[in-house]
Amino acid sequence: MENNIQVKFYDTVEDTRIKFAVIVSRSDGKWVFCKHKERDTFEVPGGHREPGEAVIDTAGRELREETGAVKYSITPVCYYSVTTPDAFDGEETFGGLFFAEIESFEDELHSEIESIRLMDDLPDRWTYPLIQPLLIEEACKRKHLDFDPGERALVEDLIEKYFSQKDVVKRHDLLKKITFKCEFASKEFFDKAYKKERKPEEKLTALRGLAYYASEQEVEPYADKLREAVMKISQSTPYAYNLYEDMRAGYLLPYLVKTYNYRCFIELGDQVEKQYEAMPDVFKNIYSFDENGEFFQIRDPKEVNRSISEFFERKRAAN
Repeated sequence: MENNIQVKFYDTVEDTRIKFAVIVSRSDGKWVFCKHKERDTFEVPGGHREPGEAVIDTAGRELREETGAVKYSITPVCYYSVTTPDAFDGEETFGGLFFAEIESFEDELHSEIESIRLMDDLPDRWTYPLIQPLLIEEACKRKHLDFDPGERALVEDLIEKYFSQKDVVKRHDLLKKITFKCEFASKEFFDKAYKKERKPEEKLTALRGLAYYASEQEVEPYADKLREAVMKISQSTPYAYNLYEDMRAGYLLPYLVKTYNYRCFIELGDQVEKQYEAMPDVFKNIYSFDENGEFFQIRDPKEVNRSISEFFERKRAAN
């Protein structure tokens, strides 16, 4: 019967049909697995949803109960279903799939879980071998995760170079590379990077990495402070087109708004757009970066330089 198990994934499911929550988790770059007191196999944290409980609350409760997580961030991934002939009368059952980063644990567990194990690789002995590996695979796919140990070593090297790099342009390039592999960095690193950088576009790059680990409430002060800094730019440097082009890049503000839809990111994006649109057309649509951070030129550089020079010549003549 086991081989007839079917696992499916959905973007939306009617709330009343969601009976479980499973939380693919990691801590310090390692998988977090639970070992039940009555089994010699390993499983992903998760459990049944209680009556009247929001599924996100189920995920948080089960994570705390089964792993002893104290400080953590948790985000929805998608919904899943399992259909197996010998359970629930063969009916399709639904659950919420979540991803969590755990920063700290309680010293002792207070549940049916005997212990938790932090692993570099997936276990050989699974409690649900035909289900949970598929849930992890889907979570990795949707959260763009890659747990190759070689990648972690690479990011650690980039972080070391970042803090020793004096050249601002080269340092920002390193920060961007780290941000695109943020799952191998840490919340602490991106907090330090945000405080270290001075230019708004560089702070925004650090904020993208921080958002991977932090809640909306945690990132809001960073985004609001950045919005205040942007508002001052129109007064001090009204034609700072490069700053706006950088912040409007596909991998920064559009990515943050699309991925998280946080109010603070939306307001920051609106402010940047307002100031960008207020500039003369000669300073707009010069260059940008795509969702992968790759640079592309929109207008010919020679034409841009000529147009900007003519703009300032007319401005001086008018004065």
